[in-house]
Amino acid sequence: DRRVVVVPLPDAADALDRSWFALRLVMETAARVPRDRRAGFLDRTRAETLDHLARLRAALWDPVPWTSDRVVLIPFGELHAVPLEALATPGSRIVSRLPHPALLAPRRAARRASALLLAGGEAGMREETRDIARILRGAGFDVRRGDRRGALEESPEKLGVLHVAAHGVFHPLGWLASGLHLADGWLGLEQLRSDRFEGALVHLASCESGR
Repeated sequence: DRRVVVVPLPDAADALDRSWFALRLVMETAARVPRDRRAGFLDRTRAETLDHLARLRAALWDPVPWTSDRVVLIPFGELHAVPLEALATPGSRIVSRLPHPALLAPRRAARRASALLLAGGEAGMREETRDIARILRGAGFDVRRGDRRGALEESPEKLGVLHVAAHGVFHPLGWLASGLHLADGWLGLEQLRSDRFEGALVHLASCESGR
């Protein structure tokens, strides 16, 4: 119903320090363990993982006032990096997220029907942009796809949608050291000129894009 509630999470910082980073380490280690040993590793770390999940749920979910079965989360700060939807207790609730509260506001002007979809060098990234292109074309968008930095300059001057599916790095010392890795190298965030994307939907699908 578009009501916005700000929820303080007094235990979030401690839970992130004690459990989120440890949980990420377990998941990343499991991904590197050979397939024939992965099940054994997950069994050995099961109790530890469940403890971390319980602590995160208590810190991030218990304070939420569930007054509706449909909830949209808008994380702040470090919570952008946490898969909050995956921590939700299974049930009948529908949980989704938005990157910024401005997206809740009614649109003031018609969306420009042009879209640019950029992918990194991996097959899954190209498949993602193919699927999104099919959806947007069905909605009447003029869609261009690419995997190189030059595609950004060759696109229309004003874009309605930019979607980038690629590996990305956020450097805490400055945005000039941050970027997205396309097939021909790094796309620096300084190349995303704000005048070209005013009023557009920009979606950066990478590991650290939430930051």
